[in-house]
Amino acid sequence: MWLARGSLTAIRYRDEILRPLVRPYAGAVGPGFLLMQDNARPHVAGVCQQFLQDEGIDAMDWPARSPDLNPIEHIWDIMSRSIHQRHVAPQTVQELADALVQVWEEIPQETIRHLIRSMPRHIKVKEQSVENMMRGRKIYEPPRFMTVSQAADQLIQIVQRRREEGAELGVTEDTVCVGVARLGADDQVIRTGTLHQLASCDLGSPLHSLIVTGRLHPLEVDMLRVNAEPNALQHLRMLDSSTYCS
Repeated sequence: MWLARGSLTAIRYRDEILRPLVRPYAGAVGPGFLLMQDNARPHVAGVCQQFLQDEGIDAMDWPARSPDLNPIEHIWDIMSRSIHQRHVAPQTVQELADALVQVWEEIPQETIRHLIRSMPRHIKVKEQSVENMMRGRKIYEPPRFMTVSQAADQLIQIVQRRREEGAELGVTEDTVCVGVARLGADDQVIRTGTLHQLASCDLGSPLHSLIVTGRLHPLEVDMLRVNAEPNALQHLRMLDSSTYCS
C-alpha cells in the first residue's frame, strides 16, 4: 500500500509513483504494458504525460464522466469509517498510516468477495424501447446483461460511423477480439475472433466480457489460437520480433 502524505501533485505523482513504481513494473511486463489511470489532475498533467511518453509507457484512454464501478472504492469507504469509529483517533501521520495498514489487513476476505459478487447488479443494460424513445416516454425495458455479440455489433456501428466521418480508426471489423462468458465457472466459454465474427457469436448465458486486443506478444497470440474462430488471426501483422497487432 502506497500512502501519500499531503496533496498529491503532478510532480509527486511522477517522482513517487510513476518513476519508482510504474516504470520498473512496465519494464518487467514488457511490450504491451498498458497503464490504467483516471483523469485526476496529477494523472493528466503535462509533466506526467511527458514522462510516460519519454519512457514509452502507453496509458489507457479514460472517458470523461466514466462511472467508477471498481469495488476498491467501497473498500476505501470501509477503511475510512473504521478509522473514524476508533475510540482514539490517530494523532500523527505515522499513526494514521499504521492504522490504515491495520484496517486493510483486518478486512475479511468474505467482504471483498461480496463486493465482487455485487458487480453484476451494476452492469445491466437499462434501455428504452424505440417506441418509448420516439414518444419521449421515460419507460425502460427490464434490466438485462449485454452479450458479447451485442457489444461487438455496437462497436461495429461506431467504427462504420467514424469511417464515414473520415476519422482515423484504431479498431476495425477485422480487429482481433476475445469473447468470454462465465469465466471461472465449469461452463466457461472463451472465443477468439474478429470483431465481425464475434458480432454473430452466441456464448450463452451471462456474464459476458468483450476484450479488444491491441499489441500482442507472440505467447499471447499462441494462446489466442487455442480458441480461435476460422481465419480469426489472418489479419495479424508483426510490428517487430516480439509484437503483433491487428
